[in-house]
Amino acid sequence: TLGTPASTVITGIAVDDLSVYVADEDRGDIHTVGKRGGKLTRLIGGQYKPHTLAVDGPYVYWTFRTVTTLMQLPKADGEPVGLTRDLAPDSPLAFTEHEIFVAEPGALSKVMKRSSATTRLESHAADLRITAIALDDRCVYWTTVGPSGDAATLWALGR
Repeated sequence: TLGTPASTVITGIAVDDLSVYVADEDRGDIHTVGKRGGKLTRLIGGQYKPHTLAVDGPYVYWTFRTVTTLMQLPKADGEPVGLTRDLAPDSPLAFTEHEIFVAEPGALSKVMKRSSATTRLESHAADLRITAIALDDRCVYWTTVGPSGDAATLWALGR
């Protein structure tokens, strides 16, 4: 056991070289603990239902279950920054060195890390929900499901 958050609703988990990060939806906290275990440290609290969680370089990123903002927080110390709004709730995330790929209602988009500029890459029917995003050196891949959770489709687009 690495640690025990006070909540039973952990909705996001991410790792880097040294630590494990968890999003506690019940309490609105994001915690970290060393990979060898120890005391959970709260990085930030007061977030409304943090959901998808990712780490990349010096930052922790998260989206929310119902609020449509992508957030960024320095791992070491600092204030959270909203990078973009109008994401799909529960938006999945995927990263490159300079870009973050996210789901918007009816579209796959990328956000530039430094400028927060958002570019819509591919539009689709508004009732399709993007459920996962993955990257390789040449393409971005994503999956969608229909409004009743059926009709899953896998998509790919050159980067």
